[in-house]
Amino acid sequence: MSDTISGKIVKIGEVQEFASGSRKVQFVIKNNEGYNGEEQIFAFDLFAGASKPEKLDNFLKYNQVGSKVDVNFNIKCNEYKGKYYTNLDAWKVFGQSNDSADTDYALDEEIPF
Repeated sequence: MSDTISGKIVKIGEVQEFASGSRKVQFVIKNNEGYNGEEQIFAFDLFAGASKPEKLDNFLKYNQVGSKVDVNFNIKCNEYKGKYYTNLDAWKVFGQSNDSADTDYALDEEIPF
């Protein structure tokens, strides 16, 4: 199952490194899209295999706590010793543009004609 959700990053965890060369980071976003506008919190895992380390590097380079993002993710469930664990596995994270901040500043400058 694949889905997309928008929110604001409230936490970026420590990068976990594995013997295979793969790495993983957990990040948390929140939004107010719950029932009656209630706050929702989502924790995602972002995994980068040894063959594509730039995936995690780019996430850490371009995102920080407070960034507004759109996250594409898969819902995954595993069974271990009779218990079930559900993960939200992010596979793509897009920064949301702040239209007023990025485009309006150019209108404040005087135009030479």
